[in-house]
Amino acid sequence: MAGRTLEMVKVDEARPMSAVEICGTDRLWDGEMECFRAGNTTILLLRINGQFHAYQGHCPHQGATLAEGELEGGLLTCGAHRWQFDATNGRGVNPKSAHLKCFPVHVVERKVLIEVELDGVDVEPELQACGDGYPERSGR
Repeated sequence: MAGRTLEMVKVDEARPMSAVEICGTDRLWDGEMECFRAGNTTILLLRINGQFHAYQGHCPHQGATLAEGELEGGLLTCGAHRWQFDATNGRGVNPKSAHLKCFPVHVVERKVLIEVELDGVDVEPELQACGDGYPERSGR
């Protein structure tokens, strides 16, 4: 999956975003998460009760990679300093004042698409794994 050219799909003409194909629906099982990069944006993709959720890939506290944390019972916990978020909406649990940036998710023909600004990237982005060249994941 790393280095694969992504298909761009216009979701809404009024918004300066594009839907980027991140992966197939069978890539994640329930209770799993994986980190992806589209353009200059790091995205954490989670699957909870059959639903996909996408958030910023780094903790707002000190920028730790959230995919290195834990996902259990709908609770996302940052591995660095134990900040916690509701995995279904990105709202802070501990501390309550924290929140994660959410990205709209669409499932079309068994493909997971994320609406994301590509930070001025004019060419089609490449899907890149976060970190060491391999997608970061939990579970299985």
